[in-house]
Amino acid sequence: MEILTQGIQSYQTNQSHAGWVEQTEASQAAAPESDPQNDPGDDRVSLSNTQDIYNWLAQEFPLDSANAETIVRLNQQLFDYQIFDLQDMHTVNQMLNDDSIPGFLHRIESSFTEATSFQHRQQLGHIRRVYATLDASSQQRAYA
Repeated sequence: MEILTQGIQSYQTNQSHAGWVEQTEASQAAAPESDPQNDPGDDRVSLSNTQDIYNWLAQEFPLDSANAETIVRLNQQLFDYQIFDLQDMHTVNQMLNDDSIPGFLHRIESSFTEATSFQHRQQLGHIRRVYATLDASSQQRAYA
């Protein structure tokens, strides 16, 4: 015979959760302390060195002599390093087709100031920051 009331069901649910917590604590206690991956208190974050990526890209694809082919290859590298997404690449390709403003960095600035929607402005701001960082990296390498 089984008695089902909310109190009993709540008790049974909480007891099963308590058992799960005990099992989890026991498995963590059995894990070796020297292994940092098994330490639940370890909250270290590992990031790639993006400055090295930008420096390498600025060296391989200089913006001072930027032509359409160089920018297309640069965009592909930015996509491969997950700095750009497909929408960013599409936006940059559209700016490459616009020859009304000389210089690619000036086209980015002009597109940013003319953008009316918040989303487009946000996307162009990201593109502008990436290219400004690449420009700064290339100038830093020139002075070093």
